[in-house]
Amino acid sequence: MFKTKAQGPAIDLIMSKTKVIQKGPNKVALLDANRAKNMAITLRKVGKAPEEICKAIQLFDLRTLSVDYVECLMRFLPTESEVKIMRQYEKERKPVEALTDEDRFMMHFSKIERLMQKMTIMAFIGNFCESVQMLTPQLHAVIAASVSIKSSQKLKKILEVSDSLQKFYASEISCAEQCVENIVPGCLLCCSNMLFFFRSSWRSETT
Repeated sequence: MFKTKAQGPAIDLIMSKTKVIQKGPNKVALLDANRAKNMAITLRKVGKAPEEICKAIQLFDLRTLSVDYVECLMRFLPTESEVKIMRQYEKERKPVEALTDEDRFMMHFSKIERLMQKMTIMAFIGNFCESVQMLTPQLHAVIAASVSIKSSQKLKKILEVSDSLQKFYASEISCAEQCVENIVPGCLLCCSNMLFFFRSSWRSETT
């Protein structure tokens, strides 16, 4: 029976794949399968050991861990249930080396104190320059508007009229209160003047 060249390598390729699978050690997986898969993709992008990543977070080292990777890792902040699972695994004194790379990373990740706050600060620092560039045009617009308002003569006149009206209302109301409480002389004249003012202002607004 003859064997072609195409058949030989195909069989060898299948055998080699089988050997690789058999050689791979059995690792303990604690995390959810989908979450572990997404984490593995992110860790491959970062390209650093779990210990190095966690040290960079503790030192707020954005040179070792760029802000883009910080934002990616923020999606994998350990949940309360995951922390319990990790602590239980340690309590049972099982070897960390037996865990998958993702679980081993989560083991170190979950031990960082105030992890969420530290990563939020790192993201803020990393995005600060970009945020300033985005806000600068808006700040300039606000400053220009405030300068324009401050130098506006029309606004000054409006404020002066408003202040005068406020003082007038206050004096007329005070006069009316004194008339009611103390029945001071000139009460009728004061009230009639106030009534005339309100009537004239109402007519001017309606016409």
